[in-house]
Amino acid sequence: MNTPIQTRALTEQQAGELTDTAKFKALRPVRCKSCGNTYDFGRRVFWIGGVPKAEQRSESTQALIAYHLKERNGVSSVFFKTHRNEFYVDSAVCGRYGATAIEFDIELSNEMLAEVSRLIGKPIEEMRSEIDALADRKRVVPSSSRSDVGAGRGPRSVVTCEGRGDRSFLLTF
Repeated sequence: MNTPIQTRALTEQQAGELTDTAKFKALRPVRCKSCGNTYDFGRRVFWIGGVPKAEQRSESTQALIAYHLKERNGVSSVFFKTHRNEFYVDSAVCGRYGATAIEFDIELSNEMLAEVSRLIGKPIEEMRSEIDALADRKRVVPSSSRSDVGAGRGPRSVVTCEGRGDRSFLLTF
């Protein structure tokens, strides 16, 4: 028997506690696609239940969840995440006009780069060089590309992760 997919909006306090964790806040809202606002975002986080772990990465499962969240909750941009073996949808609301089409960025801090380096077996400096090379190529890639990559100055780099239409991404920390 199939278990129905459940969605539950987290309270503001629950969402705040979750988005304050280092691994969860690595992907955060940075720009409203409607008005260009770059600050003052409210977060909307939804707990998702009834989805077997093997199906959480499925495009069709994510598309179904994204569709229902858009229809029932007016959420335009969603990002799928797992945290402590729980499945969530992260979204944001523009503080200026209430739009929900929000662009998110992934901040690749030294800690995150160290973890990725350990997982894939590459030195951090080699990874930074590859990120810089991708950033250089991004400058000549049309803006209609699926994802954009940019390198920050100093010890941190930022990778832009934005969906196209109803497409979403699953990030597992």
